[in-house]
Amino acid sequence: MRFINTWLPLIVIVREGRLDRSELEQMVAGFESHFERGETYAVLSVALRDAGPPDALARMRMAEWLNQPRVRRFSKNLCAGSATVTARAWERHAMTALSWLWVPVAPHRAVASVVEGIGYCADRLVDRKAWLPAGRERLQSDIYRALTAVPVAGLAEELPTSKTIPQAPKNSARGAGPETLADAEGQIVIGWVTESVLWASFHGRLSAELASSYAAKLEQLLSHTTRIRYFIDSSSLDSVDLAGRNAALRALLAHQQHLASVVILSWAGGVSSTARALLQPVGSLLQVTTDRVEFEARLLQAAPQAREAIEGLDTAAARPPGATSNRTEP
Repeated sequence: MRFINTWLPLIVIVREGRLDRSELEQMVAGFESHFERGETYAVLSVALRDAGPPDALARMRMAEWLNQPRVRRFSKNLCAGSATVTARAWERHAMTALSWLWVPVAPHRAVASVVEGIGYCADRLVDRKAWLPAGRERLQSDIYRALTAVPVAGLAEELPTSKTIPQAPKNSARGAGPETLADAEGQIVIGWVTESVLWASFHGRLSAELASSYAAKLEQLLSHTTRIRYFIDSSSLDSVDLAGRNAALRALLAHQQHLASVVILSWAGGVSSTARALLQPVGSLLQVTTDRVEFEARLLQAAPQAREAIEGLDTAAARPPGATSNRTEP
């Protein structure tokens, strides 16, 4: 279960399994945290394409929590509305079965697609005069694009109108877009996606030689800049030389005065305590996540056209011949 509040006041819940006890606890914890905020919200509920249907026991546990007096009170006072995407027949049946056990106190709709669900939630928030920081169309675009990275059931091939998708410029404001640095076992794609947003993706093995090339490129890109937001996708790394890791971290630290924030998508093991200690001077600038949805949501908030700007460049970066598959935690 992913409880995503990146796009507040619209909360997105992504169910990954059959809504077992663990997933229900994660969902409850997310809502309890938001209840404490006391702010208006709406909820979009989706499920991964390979998520199985919740069984009768799971639906009963869900209904028991939803029917608690305090939960109903918070929902009535704070929830502008909710939408559940029921793109598959069994999802519609499960929703019907849940409705036998629970009557919502806030507006709720079962919808066939993610786009319809986002639109419904946005309408309910507008009705409650809740502030949408990026506007309604940008909200729809940002959430939809982020969810395509999962992916979830109920996604169409594209948004119904291109007006909601900001188009990427043919050339970035600082040059001709990302370029690839590579050696025999690894590669790094790095470049601008907007005037103030830098993006990089690491693949294969990070050697000392490749890290040296990266440090030189970072120096070239960041010199004479200020307030840059830097997004680093390291989820495709297989292994890291100690010297390579230290060189890459030193390059980042050397230019911290140019940076407003650094967001890193790491692999499931996360960033090691040693690497975190080396990055300590960056302090509050650094955010590390293992959740691709969260990473892409932050990237698209900073640069709505990022997907178009890097499309094909990162995925086309094939793993170099001979790259090892034994991961060494950086």
